[in-house]
Amino acid sequence: MKVLKKAKNLFYAVNIILVIFICIIVIYACLDPMDFEKAFEDFVDAKFFSAQRGLVFLAAFMILAFETFFIWSIMRKEEKPAETVNITTQTGQISIAVYSLEALAKMEVAQFDTVTDIRTKVNLKDSQVGMDVYVKVMPSVLIPEISSKIQNTVKEKILKGTGIDLNNIRVFVDGIAGIS
Repeated sequence: MKVLKKAKNLFYAVNIILVIFICIIVIYACLDPMDFEKAFEDFVDAKFFSAQRGLVFLAAFMILAFETFFIWSIMRKEEKPAETVNITTQTGQISIAVYSLEALAKMEVAQFDTVTDIRTKVNLKDSQVGMDVYVKVMPSVLIPEISSKIQNTVKEKILKGTGIDLNNIRVFVDGIAGIS
């Protein structure tokens, strides 16, 4: 996950540098590089100005402004820490990322042949930990039966694997697999 994030940031950086470089070249080409003061006077007097050159200049300037805003928004963007569930033991504290609990539950539910399109979400409220499981089921399945099995399986797996006793597990059947 961290490798993907670094690659994404590198892609953004290269993209921004290339776009800014191209915009500067275009703006430079639109203005008279030998005498900017004369170019500005000609621009105002409409001697130097042509519709095409003006549109290219305006487009490059707008892209440059957008890229500047984009850089500014990325730099001020703070990464929030991952949500965790904390367990205190005799030897210290254990922090388990919510993402880990969701992945564990998803892997366990994926073992059911009659269930597809699995999504999970951990709910932290006060000191209670709950989980929502969203699934699509096959047309032949009995929904109350499979929902109960999902609840029991997820509760057991999370308890055995992490020591966390889920307060409640809600199963949402989003749809029937194969039916639009």
